[in-house]
Amino acid sequence: RFGPFRLPNRFATHPMEGWDGDAETGAPTPDVVRRWERMGASGAGLIWGVEAFAVAPAYRANARQLVMSASNQGAIAAGLRALRAAHARVAGGSVPLPVGAQLTCSGRYSFGRPAGSPLLLVYHHPELDRRLGTADSAPLMTDAELEGVVAEYAEAARTAAEAGFDFLDLKACHRYWVNETLAAKTRPGPYGGPFENRVKILLMIVDAVRRAVGPGLPLACRLSACDGIPFEEDAATRRPGLKGYGRPAPYTTPYVWGWGV
Repeated sequence: RFGPFRLPNRFATHPMEGWDGDAETGAPTPDVVRRWERMGASGAGLIWGVEAFAVAPAYRANARQLVMSASNQGAIAAGLRALRAAHARVAGGSVPLPVGAQLTCSGRYSFGRPAGSPLLLVYHHPELDRRLGTADSAPLMTDAELEGVVAEYAEAARTAAEAGFDFLDLKACHRYWVNETLAAKTRPGPYGGPFENRVKILLMIVDAVRRAVGPGLPLACRLSACDGIPFEEDAATRRPGLKGYGRPAPYTTPYVWGWGV
């Protein structure tokens, strides 16, 4: 079993950031639907997330990531029906196929921000700031802006539920936005510093999503256990045609720049 679901087998597909959605709208394209149909035709007993859907266009991790929006709801629902039909053709349809939608904001890695708009920074991380070319003076998101993203999660969750998904996965891993709120030990104010402050945004998202979709839709959360030291290439170990091995990026102790450390 998986939560309330009885699964026909132990195979699952996992959510990834697709690179084949519509660049303008974030809607599924024929390539997306073809891929979803192949997921269904695999016979896997659980489709965890299908995709990592951005909760708004500005939060995409790449230019063609899908967006869970009201304008895309019909196309997403049609793709979901195609996936289920493909699964029924190979598995017979005797056991319902649970399909979830993973909801995400890419934070400092967001691709879709309008030119000149501020970075989606929750706190300054010396190594990640350096890697992404972020100035020490770059402003952090305000508390009100953090709370605004919570509302966007709720609206995206409502859209996903109406599109026909069986559960929702709230992405809080891989150094994306929610993961960064959890790690904001150096952020001032009510959403940074102590553990009780840093978990507020995730708990607010859970509460807002639950109010948006009602009590019957299961919620999951992909949560990083810990944020390790970021790695970088060791140029001294390069070989012809190949990059060098990875090595830990420079860091100081105590290491206060991650979640779970």
